[in-house]
Amino acid sequence: MGQDKRDERIPELASGAGVRQETQRDTAHNETTQKVKTKKTYHITIAMKDMLLEKFFEKERWQRAITKACDKNFDKGLLIFLSKPETRAAFRAKIVKGKYIIAPPHAARIPKDTPGEFRTVFINESLDRIFLSIANDLLFDTCQDMIHPACRSYLRGTGCGDTVRQVSSLITRMSPNNAGWKSDLSKYFDSVPLRYIDACFDEVEKRTGPSMILDIVRAYYHSNLFFDETGELASKYQSLKQGCAVSSFLADAALYRIDEILTEYGGFYRRYSDDMIFIGEQHREALVRLEAELAVMGMRLNPAKIETIDASSWFKFLGFSIRGDVISLSRTAVEKFTRQIKNLTVKKYRQGQQKAAAAVQDFLYHGYDGHGWAATHLRFINCRRDIETLNAYVMDGIRACATGNRHIGGVGYNPSQNGCLQRNPGKNVSANRAKTKKDIEGYTSLMCARNAMTINQSLFNAITA
Repeated sequence: MGQDKRDERIPELASGAGVRQETQRDTAHNETTQKVKTKKTYHITIAMKDMLLEKFFEKERWQRAITKACDKNFDKGLLIFLSKPETRAAFRAKIVKGKYIIAPPHAARIPKDTPGEFRTVFINESLDRIFLSIANDLLFDTCQDMIHPACRSYLRGTGCGDTVRQVSSLITRMSPNNAGWKSDLSKYFDSVPLRYIDACFDEVEKRTGPSMILDIVRAYYHSNLFFDETGELASKYQSLKQGCAVSSFLADAALYRIDEILTEYGGFYRRYSDDMIFIGEQHREALVRLEAELAVMGMRLNPAKIETIDASSWFKFLGFSIRGDVISLSRTAVEKFTRQIKNLTVKKYRQGQQKAAAAVQDFLYHGYDGHGWAATHLRFINCRRDIETLNAYVMDGIRACATGNRHIGGVGYNPSQNGCLQRNPGKNVSANRAKTKKDIEGYTSLMCARNAMTINQSLFNAITA
């Protein structure tokens, strides 16, 4: 989507892009330069130390960015060019001379979890995505103190599961029907005023000093230009520019003061980007204060997503369903799981049972960089009935590859006293089970894997190898 295979903004990657695209980039440059310069001149002299620029071109950062890009929709030719020292030297020269700007992004609509609802994201060109990805990592590395400890989103080495366990434990100990609330910010990525984004950049500059890297990112956030879904150049305020890598740092840092205020109410408070949860005796007062502080900032909560939570009812948080001390998957997480299993088995039924079992085993227990689905989900689910329901679906999918009979049904989300999931078997399930062995060679059941995880990692590694 608008991503050049070779980016003409680096001489070594000249692609001969059309005059129209060049004109549009010049327009973006003129608009953003004028807007930024009317407030303050940010460019620094080469003689001054530019800490962010020096760190930006550290070899390890580029290796990490290119490795991540290999797993995404990037042109491999561009990544090969960027891996060359001489290409990065030319890119650095462009930045130092003030000749590199971030091109207007391309708007795209992607479906939300709620059927029929969509969100608009802004997708950058390939070189800009690499630049912004490195810039985002750099901001997290150098300005970690700008993110309040209660905000846990987008941080390396942190996951949602541990917080979900904490929530489950705390809410179980609270008095019935009087525990807390969870809420979502209304269109958070589209509604943060520019003055708060600029305030974040000002705070970064206080910590790191003036930087050409920061100048480029700030200028991009001052530009309202983008390509709409028809490919035409348009203009509107994009706020955090969801889809841009730096939006994750800004989403965390922009609400530092709110995070600080809510922690003063003495309860358990956590924020994951636009998702918030508070458990404690003063939860009502905390919610009133939150809404008042957001109003001052020109933002608000989504009224439909404010939910009172307690230990007696199921509620969803961070991809999990929680009811007291019982943890299962959310509806969306179940749908993603069953879709992935279906893609690995039923949709590739001609591969045979052995290959299907190996593919499923890899997805569940190994995954990318040794972190499969079990590490991020199964480790935290403790509802035995739901784990067995998921396992039945997985095994039915693998058996379909042995028989060729693909109607295996699905898994429904139906919260009850005993769990959230319900197996809805298809017409071929009984026959497939009768024609195949009870145990599937090369596949470790979910319950067996989870039991091993609760003992130690070495045992888990051994039985899922």
